[in-house]
Amino acid sequence: RQLIYGGTFFKLWGAHQIYSGLKDYEKSLVNHIRLLMTGKNLFVFPEGHITRDGQLHSAHGGIAYLAERCKLLIVPIGISRAYNISIKEFFLRRRKIRINFGHPIDQAELRQEVARKIDLGQHVYKEEAEYVMEKVKELMKSP
Repeated sequence: RQLIYGGTFFKLWGAHQIYSGLKDYEKSLVNHIRLLMTGKNLFVFPEGHITRDGQLHSAHGGIAYLAERCKLLIVPIGISRAYNISIKEFFLRRRKIRINFGHPIDQAELRQEVARKIDLGQHVYKEEAEYVMEKVKELMKSP
């Protein structure tokens, strides 16, 4: 179990470690920043993990920080019908998973949308990440 969930399995698939609990996006996401700055693409779960109950949860601000820091677009992706899929179902293609891609979101759009809702003292990156999650939710409802 540790082999799979502890990182080795994900590293083989190209995943990169996040250093959580540092309260500093620059330090926490150092591997991701390096990848993005060298022209690589990154797939991020804004919630910080794959869902454990099939429901979307609140987003962490890291995705918005990465977009601003690396001056990149965010392409929201809605993945449906994948919760609790077994290895057997996956490899035998017994379940159809739906993947919808949204329009790219730039920093200006994030700031414009968040500026309407934000109160002084709220965390801007977290609010921007929540905006991205709203787009993901919309995509998951799309046919």
